[in-house]
Formats: sequence, structure tokens, C-alpha cells
Amino acid sequence: MKIPQAGFYPFWFWNGVQEESEIIYQLNEIADSGCKGFALHSRKGNQIPYLSDRWLDLVEFTCEEASKRNLKVWLYDEDGFPSGNAGMRVQKNRTDLLQKSLHFSVVPSDPEITAFASFSADGTTVVSEKELTPGTPVLRFELHLNPEHVDTLSPDTVKYFLNLNHELYAKRIGRFFGNTVEAVYTDDESFLVWYENSFVWSEALENELGSSYRNHLGKLVIDQPGSAEFRKKYYRAAQKLFIENFIKPQQKWCHDHDLVYLGHLCGDEGPRSRTVKNYCSPEPYYLAEDIPSVDDYLLDMRDLGYLKRPYTGDEYRINPCGLERCYPLYTYLSASSVANRSGVKQVSSETWAFLGWNMPVEFLEPQTLFEIAMGQTLLTPHAFYYTLKGEAEQDCPPSYFIQQPYWQMLKKRLPVWSRLAERIEAMQRMPETVLIVPDVLIAMQNGATLTGNPDKLAEADLMLQNLILQMMRRHIDFDLIEEVQIQTSVRDGSVLNAGKMCYTNIVYCTALPLSEQTTAKIAGMNIFGESDLDSIPHPATFPEELLVVKRLKNNGSNSWFLQNLSGEPMKLYCSFPEPNLFIVDPITETAVFRGDAFPETFTLPHGKVLLLEKEWNGKILEFNKSVFAPLGEELPLRLQNKLGDLVKQGLAGKTGNFDYRAEFDGSARILELSMTGGVAEVEINGKIAGICWGSDTIAIADFVQTGSNELVVHFANTAGNQYGKKDTPFGIETIKIFK
Repeated sequence: MKIPQAGFYPFWFWNGVQEESEIIYQLNEIADSGCKGFALHSRKGNQIPYLSDRWLDLVEFTCEEASKRNLKVWLYDEDGFPSGNAGMRVQKNRTDLLQKSLHFSVVPSDPEITAFASFSADGTTVVSEKELTPGTPVLRFELHLNPEHVDTLSPDTVKYFLNLNHELYAKRIGRFFGNTVEAVYTDDESFLVWYENSFVWSEALENELGSSYRNHLGKLVIDQPGSAEFRKKYYRAAQKLFIENFIKPQQKWCHDHDLVYLGHLCGDEGPRSRTVKNYCSPEPYYLAEDIPSVDDYLLDMRDLGYLKRPYTGDEYRINPCGLERCYPLYTYLSASSVANRSGVKQVSSETWAFLGWNMPVEFLEPQTLFEIAMGQTLLTPHAFYYTLKGEAEQDCPPSYFIQQPYWQMLKKRLPVWSRLAERIEAMQRMPETVLIVPDVLIAMQNGATLTGNPDKLAEADLMLQNLILQMMRRHIDFDLIEEVQIQTSVRDGSVLNAGKMCYTNIVYCTALPLSEQTTAKIAGMNIFGESDLDSIPHPATFPEELLVVKRLKNNGSNSWFLQNLSGEPMKLYCSFPEPNLFIVDPITETAVFRGDAFPETFTLPHGKVLLLEKEWNGKILEFNKSVFAPLGEELPLRLQNKLGDLVKQGLAGKTGNFDYRAEFDGSARILELSMTGGVAEVEINGKIAGICWGSDTIAIADFVQTGSNELVVHFANTAGNQYGKKDTPFGIETIKIFK
């Protein structure tokens, strides 16, 4: 089993009538874009029955053609999502494997209708409704069967699922396993589906807890003596069965077939009330995978304000979805922390998820760079669509593939982002500080939490998220660790050894108490609370809204990744964390300065990234010729096109490529482009000078000549102007040339 190479592996949505000739064309496009492979994904609108002979014929054909192009294939393990159903075959054939849950409510007692369990209205006492006066308020639990998913706690479920699903692939394309086919991608895993506001139940869980657990169910709903311990016991038991009976058998099957097992949880973004009921906590799941995996669905902040606020919501998202308090920093850090401790170093991210057809395309580059900086180096864009015909058009858009007018430009950018992911993967984060995620958050999950009312769990989790945010703003290099994992760590004097990591500093939220066992384990170490953060070593000279990630190279030198997330151009007056470093622009792969501090006039535009490197053997550009230096005199431009919003020029609902032509005289250093709703490729005197991913500046000194210069700006808008809101503005607003 070989861990995949860092880079892009998009979901390839098979959502129409797939044909060999079109598969070859699209495979060529995927290969041309620099993607390392793809996750083959049956999706809404698919007309070829999943796992039918024709489906398997096409998958086999695709593997053969992918191998010719050195593309890796990841098998998405389901028809849609969540994984475990084999296209609904499991529950249709085995109704005994339907997912079960306990719905609860305080209602008038009814001696004629038998409940799974009944309690006094305050949840403290088990009652028999037959012995009560009809109409007495009681807390009732009723067993609910969900035909849309399966019992992920029962050991029989995964056996049946693997036999119906994975074994068919093994018989047909097993010869590709371990070479062309390198992984199985699993999706939206949980022990309770996301929309259920209830408690998971299974015969397996009852056997694990003992039949007397029914007498304690009231403690799950209403806070009372013993609730905290019972809730932790209940959710940890469900988690244990979920991991051991459902997840690990899938991983073993993959290993037996020389495949990597990866994929993400259902609801890993938050809020905490959803994550606890879905899967308890993420770390045991990440540890049961070969590569920790996350989903960036609902995590986006359109202003990139990840260092401004502790969580995102509809006020900040590109595509409002009605769900608040999702945790970007926590989600990314949890997975990357496990990757650190396991030594795998990589994290898989389902990225660019459900941003809508009118997603501003300029968001893609800084968001991608942010996720790479946070350790997500296996990137699976959601998604490359096979077709947009029929119902596929509005299935969790947009497509980032051939249907996009800017696809030819994205093809040139994906390799640039991939190289940065490869660079990050080749290094290691080595934090000495770890922040404990307390078990008390599980204990706070109660009935009010499940129904979505504000409660103490949300308030407690906000304390933790604020602590994470403040540590990030101080540029403290740290991991997260769940409290339950502290007990499996080894204390060696003043060092806590957890997997491959050695932590000397412990941080916890003082308002969220740790267990006595944990307190004893960390006693005598360097322990910090919210008020002590400035005492932890960190490069304090950096601005707070500058993302700073330190990584260690194999040669022992450090590399520093910096990204401006402030929302405006950032003046960097500070000294470097180490002397004699290169400032490297990883997008153009050019060093623009070497010294001990930033030049006085250095400006980092919003969303842009830099690397600080001890050694650099690549291209070098004088700082005063770079885009980070002040602009000089603006040169006159003889423009042949009308600038401004093309919608107002009669092109509403139109998509495609639009050329802007101009001429200018004399030497020039910088081109500045301001535009809306698209991407532009700049051509000067017949040579491509660069791509502007949204409003941007590029260095052009190497492309200009004495006398007259010909400028062509190739602008491409997005498919959103056709499939989404058709009057969304697009076009180039200004083109400026500077000495």
C-alpha cells in the first residue's frame, strides 16, 4: 500500500450516459490539467445503473485508459452518499440492517401505545405508562427505523456491504489494484445520519452497554446527576462499535487488496451538537483511516476571515445554507494533528464543495492556498461533472471542469497549486505545544442540543474555538488532541509522547474542566490557560491576521508559509523569524528578496502567499521589479475595447472567452488588472506573461520591448452566468500598466 502523491484528485461525477469516446476525451483533459488522478463517483442523474455489468465495463475501460495516462483511480464506494448502502441494496435486501434511532419527546402518557422506554417528565424515573393516569406528562423514547441508511454499529452490515459493493470491483478490476487503482474513498460516514435529531440505537450498542442502560436514557435528554458520565459512556460505546465494526473492516478489506482507505465523516464541519450525535468525536475515526480526511463543505468564508472569527455561518459564506457555527480552524487542525502524530503527514480534503454556480471564481486560489497551508495536501475538488444535462445541472454545483469557460486557465493553475502541495507534504510540522479538546463537550450533549436550541454546549464550544483562534493569531505552532487520547500517550518526564510527536507545552480551556485522570497525567508539565498564551514561544512580530505555518525540511532547515487573511493589502515591516532568508513567491516560483527583514515598502496583497526559505536555487527577481514593491508611473494605454460590466453591454446569460486588446509604448514593470466574475490570461507581444486569478498584478518586465507593445487580455467568465443567476456582473473594469 502506497500513500498517494500530493496534488489533485477531483470527484469525477458520472451523472449521465457515459460512453467510451467521451470518457477518453475527459480523461485527456484531466491528465492535461496536471491532476494526479480522480475519484470515480456515481452521482445524481447517472443513467448507467450502479454496479451493473455496463457500469463495471465502463469502470474497467476507464482504468485501462487511466493507466495509459499515468492517472490514479480512487473508487468512490457508493452510489451517492452516505457510504455503506451499496446503492440502497443493503437495506432493501436486509431490512434487519436498517439504521435505528431513538426519538424522544415529552408528551401525555398513552397506555395503549408501547414505548421503547418511558420516564417521568424530568427524566429521572423509569415509569410504566400502563400504571399512570392517561395524559400524565412523560418523556418517551420510540424506536425509529430509517430506510435511507444502515446500522453502522452492527458487524453484519459491513460484511454485507463489502460483499455487494467492493467485491464486485475486486472481481472485475482487481488486476489494477495497487497500481492504477490506489484508493477507496468513503463519504459522509457516521453512526447516525445528519438530519436525525435523535440518539443512535442498535442491538450491538445494547449488548455493549448492557440491557440496564435503558433505565438511564433519561440522562441523555435532561441534565441530572450522573448525566455527564452516562453520556460519555454512551457516545464512546457507539463510537467504539462504529470504528471497530464498520470502519476498520473496510480499512482491512482495502489493505488486503493493496488499497488506501480514506474519506470523511458526516458533519465534520460542526456545529458540535451535530458532530457528537453523528460520530461522537473525530480523532478515533482519523486514526482508523490511512489518511485523515475532511470535507470543506460549509467551512468557507468569502472574505477569508479565518483569523477574524472562530466560526463561519450564513453571514460569511458564499452560498448560505442555513447552518451556523461551523469550525474551519478546528476541522483542519484536528485532521492535520492526527496526520502529524501518525507520521503520514498528509490530509485529504474534499474541497470547493457546494459554492453555487455564481461562486466568485477569484475565491478558489486563496482558499486552496489556505487549505494547503493547513496541511490539506490531497485535494479533491467537488467536482468535475461528466455532464450538466437534466437534473445533474443543479446537483451541488458548480462543476469546475470542461463546462467552465475558464477551464483552460484552471488547467494551467492546477499544476502550480499541486507543486505547492508537494512542497508542503515534503516537510513536517513539529509543534511543541498541544491543545486538549475536553471530553466535557460530549457530556454536554442533551435533548435541547439536538433540537437546535441555544444551550451550554454551544457556549462551551465557543470558548474552545476562541482559544484556537487566539493561538492561531499569535502564530503559536500547536496540535489538537482529544482528551481520551491523552491516556494512550506516554509521559516521559516533562514531555508527552503521542505517536510520533513530542509535546512539552499543554494548553487547555480553563473554563472546561479536564478529568482527574487527565490532570494527573499532565501534572508538572508546562501548562497554559487562556490568559497565559503570550508565555508560549511564538514569532510575535508578525501581524495577527497573517497566517503563519512553520515546517521543517529534511535537511533540518525551516520553511515558513505566510498568507494575508486580513481583507486588505498588508504592510510587512517585521523581521524574519530567522536571519538571511529568501522571500519566495510560490505562484511564480520566484525569489524576490533576501535578508533579515522585509523591505520597508513591502506589501502583501490580500489572499496572497509567500514562503520564507533558507535556501533557494530557482528564479530570482529584483524586489523593485516585483509585484510587492510600490508601483511606478502609469503608462498610457491605447485600448480597443470597452471596459466595464459585460452584462450591461447586452451579454446577460452569456458565457465564454472575451479578448481585450491594447497597445502601450516603452518599458513597463507591472500590469494591474481589476475584474469581476472571471479569470484572465495576459499575453504581451505574443507571449503569455501570466494568469490573473481575480483582480491581480503580474510582473511583465521580461515580456516588454522597446517601442510599441501589443497586449491581449484573454478573459473567461464562469458557467454561473448560464446555469445560475444570469445577470451576475462580469468583465474587466480597468487595465493599467506601470513602470
